[in-house]
Amino acid sequence: MPRLIPRLLTRLEHAPRSRHIPFELIRRRRQLPLRRPVLPLPSLSPYDRTRSILLDDINPIINASAYTRRKSLPPSVWIRDSLRRRAVIPDEYERPRCMTEEERKCAHVIQSGEDLPGKYQAFAEGLPRSSGTDAST
Repeated sequence: MPRLIPRLLTRLEHAPRSRHIPFELIRRRRQLPLRRPVLPLPSLSPYDRTRSILLDDINPIINASAYTRRKSLPPSVWIRDSLRRRAVIPDEYERPRCMTEEERKCAHVIQSGEDLPGKYQAFAEGLPRSSGTDAST
């Protein structure tokens, strides 16, 4: 490695200065729109024309596909990956566990608005307490 750096520096000093890039920059092709607007139908009446409709650049007889309506794609729904698939798929080894009797008592006390015993006080500080009366009515 120490021998490469001095050689690289000397080559860079003696290299010709040019703005030519030896490779082409890759440009992404713009995606063509899937939905093109339908052209308005021209008048087929001979009284509105001075020449034949077949002599027009785009006419509904020769270029019928330019005047046909196409179906558009359905709207796409974006769902986050975290919502699309669960982190743990429940199976015979990974099942949601049931609350223990102690956890049920603690949850009941929190819902009723009573004070918890000391060892559960830290657990309940982050949980919202229900006041027993609904404030929205």
